Amino acid sequence: MIASPNGDAEKDAPDNLSLAGDGFDTVIKAKKAVEAKCPKVVSCVDILAIATRDVIVLAGGPSFHVELGRRDGLISKASRVAENLPEPNFNLSQLNSMFAKYNLTQTDMIALSGAHTVGFSHCSRFVNRLYSFSLSSPVELDLDPVYAQQLKQSCPKNVDPSIAINMDPVTISTSRM
Repeated sequence: MIASPNGDAEKDAPDNLSLAGDGFDTVIKAKKAVEAKCPKVVSCVDILAIATRDVIVLAGGPSFHVELGRRDGLISKASRVAENLPEPNFNLSQLNSMFAKYNLTQTDMIALSGAHTVGFSHCSRFVNRLYSFSLSSPVELDLDPVYAQQLKQSCPKNVDPSIAINMDPVTISTSRM
């Protein structure tokens, strides 16, 4: 996990500020433990891939083989994050184009997007979909009305931007981890 004393590493980008610091700490600790036994063999990205698979299993999803042997990146710049992550307001064409840049199909995109419903998000990333979506409908019409109401209770208008909520409180809770 590349860090920067200037706060300009990839993990310091605004889009990544919701990533929990203890998650980075966990990967760093795992990397140190693995390095003690197998120096320069296992990358942080392999540790993340294995951890992701294990969280999916803990959340009730399927287990799967993780192909190992990836190398960690050597460049980490906050300025490169926004151009490489889809925004919450992207339409289907924009999403397809972004994923196609990485030779990923629409099926890949759907699987990766679904995986991002587990965890949490800051209200500020989606509150516009609850209160100011369009002139004809303040709430995005594609949102389930019951879920939209639940989100409104957790994320009122003018909510503190640091407030985050579970995106799928039914499937996953920290008590299962």
